[in-house]
Amino acid sequence: MKRLILLITCLLLISAFTIPVFAVTPKITDDYDLLTPEEEAILEKMASRVATQYEADVAIHTVDSIGMKSVGEYADDYYDEQGYGFGDHSSGIILVICMDQREIYISTCGPCGYSIDDYEVEEILDAVYEHMANGDYFQACKTFINQTEMYLDAEKAQGDPGKNAFYKDYGSEKEDAGFDVGNAAVSVLVGAGGGGVGLAALRSGMNTAVSQYNAQGYVDSNSYQLTVNQNTFLYSNVTRV
Repeated sequence: MKRLILLITCLLLISAFTIPVFAVTPKITDDYDLLTPEEEAILEKMASRVATQYEADVAIHTVDSIGMKSVGEYADDYYDEQGYGFGDHSSGIILVICMDQREIYISTCGPCGYSIDDYEVEEILDAVYEHMANGDYFQACKTFINQTEMYLDAEKAQGDPGKNAFYKDYGSEKEDAGFDVGNAAVSVLVGAGGGGVGLAALRSGMNTAVSQYNAQGYVDSNSYQLTVNQNTFLYSNVTRV
């Protein structure tokens, strides 16, 4: 009995002086090495500040190959696996740059998907693409964070109507552990040649809009040979409920 009491006392003392340590997932994961360590540090600081201020995670991920997944599927899975997001609905936004498929993809989750609507996501993509076309990946990433902050700040100044609408639709807590809501994504798919449009199987409830841009600056002339001056980009807006 004395030994049991002593054991319990020791365990209580250990727990009292033990400080839990939680792993912090970086906001910037540059697996393709498009950025210098100094640039990553700057972007990490920027993203962390915006995330804390507006309670919406802001992340950037660069990758070479994503296997058989679409960039949209990969972006959603990566966001979930890394544990990104604020609150019960994992509010946040992520930019994925996939060099193998020459595609950039923005995905929003939870209340952030209401705070930054589809039109605003397309505006962010347009601004990011301008720098991608010039090979200035650091400026492209900075622009993503700055544009995200601009829209979140405007939303906050108006009293968070988007966030309030989200909570009105879905409540302040998840109804079950598997409930995944408010994920809106916009992708830009760059055709490698011939100006063709790459079409993928998309979820029901999707709205699409197609727009054309001059893509020669984005495609590496040493890796790709374009036969036309313009490629077609597919914008696809998907909401997961």
